[in-house]
Amino acid sequence: MNEDLLSALESLLMTAILLQLNNAYGAAIFDRACEQAKPAKVSYGSLYPTLERLEKKGFLKSKFGDPIPERGGKSRRYFSVTAAGQAALRRSEAFADKIRSGLAEAWGNA
Repeated sequence: MNEDLLSALESLLMTAILLQLNNAYGAAIFDRACEQAKPAKVSYGSLYPTLERLEKKGFLKSKFGDPIPERGGKSRRYFSVTAAGQAALRRSEAFADKIRSGLAEAWGNA
């Protein structure tokens, strides 16, 4: 099992997929991620390299849907978060909680 923590972008994209019933294609993932990230910006150019990296790590899986006439007969690629991906999200969330707790203590908000 890969024990790496996810980057903020990786967590954001995986969350966007989960929020779309764990079955989403690129443009929909990007739109949801942009909505979640506001006011921060998400680069469209980073979308597919990040999704492909997550798939290579085993945190996502993808499949092609049926050809779509509006896309000139091309298929959409749908992504879903695997069990390993969900575990990685939980590890990253727990780590972020430790950071928040430490900051609250450092700033006198504990």
